[in-house]
Amino acid sequence: MIVLENVTEVSLDNVREEVAAAIEQGWRFVTITAVDLNENEFEFIYHFHNPEFEIKNLRLTFPKGTVVPSVSGVLFCALLVENEIKDLFHIDFEGLALDYNGTFYTNVDELEEGERMIAPFATFTTVQKNKD
Repeated sequence: MIVLENVTEVSLDNVREEVAAAIEQGWRFVTITAVDLNENEFEFIYHFHNPEFEIKNLRLTFPKGTVVPSVSGVLFCALLVENEIKDLFHIDFEGLALDYNGTFYTNVDELEEGERMIAPFATFTTVQKNKD
């Protein structure tokens, strides 16, 4: 079992605000981890660290087929990992600052019409560790 510390649950309605608040509090964006939880759900974990290298994580769990709010309007650099997630997991983002339309990793000329890149996925989840 993988244990993830310092996790705050966020929702589709407040993910942008929570990311903005983390940045305002001095946390630095690291990346987003996308996890295919099961046949019905995905999970994003937004990772941050501070100058003391403490870690903060925001967890967003949502149903498959959901259009997820992009945080690239708050953190422009997030457009890179959001486009990667779009390519690998076929998740659409609302408000993506720069959308490669599923061709971030794949040259559109390499795909047949209507084809999308398929990548292998690892399926796992994390639990928050108690500080006992």
